Amino acid sequence: MSGVGVSAITRQLRYHWDWGHQQDLPQPGPHVAPETVTLAPYQRPQEKGIDLVLALDVIEFFLDDIWDVAIIVSLDRDLCEIPTAIGHLRHLVRREIRLEAAVPVAADAKPKSLSGFSFTHQIRPDVFALVRDDVDYTVPDDQWVAPTLPQNLAERRVEMAQLRMPFST
Repeated sequence: MSGVGVSAITRQLRYHWDWGHQQDLPQPGPHVAPETVTLAPYQRPQEKGIDLVLALDVIEFFLDDIWDVAIIVSLDRDLCEIPTAIGHLRHLVRREIRLEAAVPVAADAKPKSLSGFSFTHQIRPDVFALVRDDVDYTVPDDQWVAPTLPQNLAERRVEMAQLRMPFST
């Protein structure tokens, strides 16, 4: 993957013990009869650290003059700290930059806006279908074949039309 410019950063999932229950919990109250509830421990996977790597990349690339516009695609509210950090460092760089966000939203949802970003793009299902990456990056390196990617959205629309995928503008 690195041969075609993909930088893959992986983190092991960490598993935390949590408690789960199969049936609804009884409503509390003074006249509610006692009820036995069975709880079972389970391990819940949790990814840690990728948002920090992303934030540090944005700041590093900003200071190294690598980007003029950065678009953070995430719903992770922790990433809303990036505009604050860039704002504190803006005096170190003498060029115009623009920091934007992009968030997935349902087709009929109200637009979302992330504070601190110049603009928040709305990724509706039809747009997500255009940019979805179906490549299986888990195959071993010796079996991985780089995908042929469209050069622009017009080519992607043609591909989707051939697959009979809906797209609306």
